[in-house]
Amino acid sequence: MAKLIPVAASRKLKPGQPVCLAYRGVPYCVIKVKNDKLRAFVTVCSHKDLAMYPPDVKKQTLVCPFHEAAFDMATGKLAKKSRKKAARLPKVKVKIMDGIVHLAARKKHQKLLPKSERKWVAQEDKKQQKKRKRG
Repeated sequence: MAKLIPVAASRKLKPGQPVCLAYRGVPYCVIKVKNDKLRAFVTVCSHKDLAMYPPDVKKQTLVCPFHEAAFDMATGKLAKKSRKKAARLPKVKVKIMDGIVHLAARKKHQKLLPKSERKWVAQEDKKQQKKRKRG
């Protein structure tokens, strides 16, 4: 059973600008793409099973900061220009309730990352939250 996690007001999401968050050590990104459609992914680079938190954003792709593997924002597939071999990013269901975007976090998402990597994501998320509060 999925746990619905609030992300942001749907009107605050800007096309091509991912909103990234972590839940139980799992990194997620929600992105508004063409025609105001929403996409969400677990941002784990399958090239080396590392969390992309937050991923770099370049020309409509989410880029792994460790190995430069690039994933298309609209589909999660490995971008054609990427030189690395990796599987697509795992999709996550998104639901809008009362104008708020929620993503469906599942327990199986935790199994995509080793425990040490989930711990690192949780620490990075705390740093990101502090930055957001300051700025």
